[in-house]
Amino acid sequence: MRRCPHLTKDDHDRLARLVRNRRVTVFEMEQLKILKGALGRAKVVAPEEIPSDAVTLGSEVLLKDIDRGGVRTHELVLPDEARAENSISILTPLGIAMLGRRAGDIIELAMPNGVWRLKVLDVLSQPEPAGAFRK
Repeated sequence: MRRCPHLTKDDHDRLARLVRNRRVTVFEMEQLKILKGALGRAKVVAPEEIPSDAVTLGSEVLLKDIDRGGVRTHELVLPDEARAENSISILTPLGIAMLGRRAGDIIELAMPNGVWRLKVLDVLSQPEPAGAFRK
């Protein structure tokens, strides 16, 4: 079983508001339920206590497709911020799976044609050290 994700208090609060207030599509409804469960299991810490290799909202993450071999950079964002090609909304299966992961972790996502396995190679940037997203 996956370990409890580390989340900053700010991310936890922002995501809890998203869960409470978001008008969702049918697709997002299931993801919202999964996100709500993840928030309940999360270890909430102050922004300065978040591990430097943990994926938080706004983190830029280097992922390797284990089975196909490609490497891509993605930024984990809120749904309304998912505009760029490399942006991954927190309300997608990959977005929820990325949240709280650490460098070296393996993400496994059930797909119609099997399991998609990705490895978190590195967290290239994280907003917390710069003081971003703080209230």
